Amino acid sequence: MFRAGETFPHDPAISEAEAKVAWVEQSQAVMVAVDAAGAHVANAGYVMDEQARRLGFRLMQFNLVVSTNTAGIRCWQCNGFMVVGTLPGAFRHQRLGCVDALVMVQALVEGPE
Repeated sequence: MFRAGETFPHDPAISEAEAKVAWVEQSQAVMVAVDAAGAHVANAGYVMDEQARRLGFRLMQFNLVVSTNTAGIRCWQCNGFMVVGTLPGAFRHQRLGCVDALVMVQALVEGPE
């Protein structure tokens, strides 16, 4: 269960039905690339690394991991993700005000192409 306003930018009053639509029932895969050379980083809220690898992506990226979500950060790091950047004050936390967000990536292939 996620806590809206704590680690996700959803209204804290989101209903279970609205959350189900947002996280379960909507499209499970959206991929956009201008050309084959542009499809080098998979960018999604959640994506299975095997599928991204099969499609030829080199990295999996999470653009916005809220810095106060320490359990989530530990989970991503235990699964091979690393922090590559910090977005100062990018997330408006319901209780703490503006807090940092992290950009995290996981390599899906070894070494340069």
